[in-house]
Amino acid sequence: MTMTTTLDDYLNKFVQVITGDGRDIIGTLIGFDQATNVILANSSERIYSVDKPLNIVSLGLQLIKGSNVAMVALIDEDVHDKIDWEKMIVQPMGVIWEPE
Repeated sequence: MTMTTTLDDYLNKFVQVITGDGRDIIGTLIGFDQATNVILANSSERIYSVDKPLNIVSLGLQLIKGSNVAMVALIDEDVHDKIDWEKMIVQPMGVIWEPE
């Protein structure tokens, strides 16, 4: 038996979007279309650095162009809430591909 997950399964849930230009954006998925344009409510961008702790920037309502969406993943909120994000120091992901 195969299990397929679609963006329909993630509607109104807390998700992470990784973009082609290497951004990490989290928020509640409230919409999408056939071109994988996604709309996030209450979104934030996590900006990583090896020199300083994680910077979280509030974005509010965010539309991400489908041609720049590399991945959409469901976030386990229980696990997410246990992580001390302010102490996280990691190498930024970098560009996966240049956006259109």
